[in-house]
Amino acid sequence: MAELKFTLNGRPHTAKDVPADRTLLKYLREDLNLTGTKEGCRQGECGACTVLINGEPVNACMVYMGSLEGADVLTIEGLAKNGELDKVQKAFVDCGAIQCGFCSPGMIMTVKALLMKNPTPTEDEIRHAISGNLCRCTGYKKIVQAARVAAGLEEAPDGAKRGGQHVVGRNAARRDTVAKAQGKAVFADDFRIPGLLIARAKRSPYASALIKKIDLEKAKTMPGVVTILTAEDIPGLPFCGQVYKDMPVICRDKVRNQGDPVAVVIAETEELADAAVKEIQVEYEPLPVIRDVHEALQEGAYQIHDSGNLRQIFNIRKGDADEAFEKCAAVVENVYKTALQEHAFIETECSVAYYDPNDGYLTVLTPTQEVYSDRRQIAASLALPQNAVRVIQAVTGGAFGGKIDISTEIIAALGCMKTLRPVKYRYSREESMAVSTKRHPYETHIKIGADENGKILAMKATVYCDNGAYSSMGAKVVQKGCCNLTGPYNIPNVSVDSFLVYTNRPFGGAMRGFGIPQAEFACESAVEELACKMGIPGDEFRRINATHIGDTTPTGMTLRSANITEHIDAAMEYLKAHPYPYEAPPAEHVVRGTGIAAFIYPIGLGYGTNDSTTVICRLCDDGSVLVVSGAADLGQGSNNVLARITAEELGTTEDNIRVRTADTAYTPFAGLSSGSRQTYVSGRAAMEAARQVRGYMARGAAEMLRARPEAISFAENKVYINGVETEKTFQQVASYCYGHAIPQMGTYRADITTKPVDMETGQGDPFADFVYGAHAADVEVNTETGKLDVKRIVAVHDVGHIINPIGLQGQIDGAISMGYGQAVMEEVLTKDGHLVTPSFAEYMIPTSEDSPETVFIPLETPSDFGPYGARGMAEPAVVGVAPAICNAIYHACGVRVTEVPITQERLKALLDAKRREEAK
Repeated sequence: MAELKFTLNGRPHTAKDVPADRTLLKYLREDLNLTGTKEGCRQGECGACTVLINGEPVNACMVYMGSLEGADVLTIEGLAKNGELDKVQKAFVDCGAIQCGFCSPGMIMTVKALLMKNPTPTEDEIRHAISGNLCRCTGYKKIVQAARVAAGLEEAPDGAKRGGQHVVGRNAARRDTVAKAQGKAVFADDFRIPGLLIARAKRSPYASALIKKIDLEKAKTMPGVVTILTAEDIPGLPFCGQVYKDMPVICRDKVRNQGDPVAVVIAETEELADAAVKEIQVEYEPLPVIRDVHEALQEGAYQIHDSGNLRQIFNIRKGDADEAFEKCAAVVENVYKTALQEHAFIETECSVAYYDPNDGYLTVLTPTQEVYSDRRQIAASLALPQNAVRVIQAVTGGAFGGKIDISTEIIAALGCMKTLRPVKYRYSREESMAVSTKRHPYETHIKIGADENGKILAMKATVYCDNGAYSSMGAKVVQKGCCNLTGPYNIPNVSVDSFLVYTNRPFGGAMRGFGIPQAEFACESAVEELACKMGIPGDEFRRINATHIGDTTPTGMTLRSANITEHIDAAMEYLKAHPYPYEAPPAEHVVRGTGIAAFIYPIGLGYGTNDSTTVICRLCDDGSVLVVSGAADLGQGSNNVLARITAEELGTTEDNIRVRTADTAYTPFAGLSSGSRQTYVSGRAAMEAARQVRGYMARGAAEMLRARPEAISFAENKVYINGVETEKTFQQVASYCYGHAIPQMGTYRADITTKPVDMETGQGDPFADFVYGAHAADVEVNTETGKLDVKRIVAVHDVGHIINPIGLQGQIDGAISMGYGQAVMEEVLTKDGHLVTPSFAEYMIPTSEDSPETVFIPLETPSDFGPYGARGMAEPAVVGVAPAICNAIYHACGVRVTEVPITQERLKALLDAKRREEAK
């Protein structure tokens, strides 16, 4: 196609010599460097690439250039005018509708199109309009609010102070969201560098096979191919992994998971790399496929790894469960199953590696949850000293635990060092679905009994955890889940046996909740079943058995905090004051029910893992402040939290703080952004480091004003003596400190490192602190069709102290949405080890039209450790959703759900079975 003319962002545009079948997405991103339009799936399923063509929202990945003659194309880059954000962009920023920001440009364009046609849409119309745009972070509630604010239908959240603090606790937009709203945030795939090569992997179609021969000859000679990597090219450790190093960087002689890489093409362009991959010929010898944990543990079963199929046994022993069951008035036994769940971050894994020959420094830019872990594994595989490797966290488009493990990093680095040119390796959506970690499936056999007063005396459980083909974080996930299998209840006699088992399915890793959603589904379902059997209301039964300060956990740890009864009371009071629904059921065969679930969630990494973090606070002589931390912000807003805490402590404004994070060359160790720990640990470190600097500034101000340092205070850039404002400013004091050699830097290391537990008995103190919560769910069930409609989730959480109300609400909404997906629709399906749900076309996550109403009720019981008493909250809200929904189903129609997701087909089968049983 010689020439194509159309309007782009309000200006005439001519495209020359562009193939008619080139997608608009590729043209925008690769030819024009308009990277605000994102690629999430290339199938028109996620909406990340939404642009407006003639005012209509379309997926740019599905539009070919040949169709654009005379069209009017508007991208996110064309929305702001004269340096001012469009009203939709501003509303998204003000309402906290942006977290990771990867889906935000597409979402904003869709809302813009809606308001152009319908200036005053209803909430249902907004939800319908954005239903083609997927968001994994927000749960859509804030997005709907932003659309309403942009339409003038409601006001944006105000910035009122709370609790007497100036910065902490006030609603305020995160500064990083302004760039994200404009499409200016640079994610890894947006990074542009001269001479960039593209990596593409040849992946195994088998879930279990020997590699007999790899023929690279034809592929090597193809135009644009620079090199092809195999396992022979790895100079150092050929395996990677978080706990056990058992995952090949590139497979040498055997594949254990469909999609395992056997060779990697490094070429000049994506198209040339893809073409070369097709020409690599691999001869395989299929091996037996282990499909589930029970097949794996059978005597004589094929052994996936040389170490066998049983990766870990972990037991918990407290009291004597068998003896206690003899004293029980009521006992229930059941088996509860959870499924493989996909992280489904909209940004797939991507790394860019580049090398500086002047100092021999290899740099890897990647979306990651921990730069130091990545550096350690990259250096080990490339046989480089760690000080020769720099890892920088790119702006990250969601993670939820799924970007802890190595994915693209080592291969990008290896390609770079072999070619001495920059290399980008990005997973397609199908690759990400095939080879990224998942939420582990649990099969939990549980027995629980209580005395005649409803006091639980014993729990006995056997847990089978399907680890998939490789270890990842499985060993820690199953430990954390099993240690919390008794939930927030004081059960004196506990016996748990857990088995972490290899299969030839996709492998499990860290995922939001880290093993506890699976455990709590079993616990809360069994507790509710026992309460019903004894005729005791579920809320009352939970109060009878609630833990209290001084009680011990199944690991023998003495609780220093325990307030689950307050959560249950708050949830029940809300339900009583706000009964649901407000109108009669739509049909006779539609029934309604409410269910509750209570839970406990440990903060931090636990089990003796190094759980410390260091934050540096530097004062500049113009009064600006630099905070340096290794903590990775994944969209949860930890950078904002560190800035707010620092501003509060120093008595300056948040816009005076700049935060630099997650760069191994410059930032101190902060550990994983996992376990809901960054606010709790890094926030504490930031607070203490800022207090040091404030002390230095008080000394400087005292010298300037001839006062005592203890009389000096700062607030909103003003300086006070005994509460009386002076003529000096924060900036003037900073400048004075520099000129008079008063220290300008504070450093603090916060540490909540615990101790390992005994693997035979589970006894020990594995956790630093706990948070508690309770969820209630209102549901409707169509007893004829099995259709489930979750109407409302009420979430009560002890947050300790609220740092940013908008950000906190967003974390709660997003976690509830993920828990809702686990409960009713999300399941990675395999057949003989082969993926049946390889993309967003087959794997469903909640859309804006699926998501139920959410109500968040915060409780604030200050922690002894967290900054201002704050507790971590990124993960706990996912935990209670599935059991609350399933308990509500039971109270609606008398069907006990023991397996999630509870799809319409599964629920109908249970209803049919109940009818057959009643007819006997």
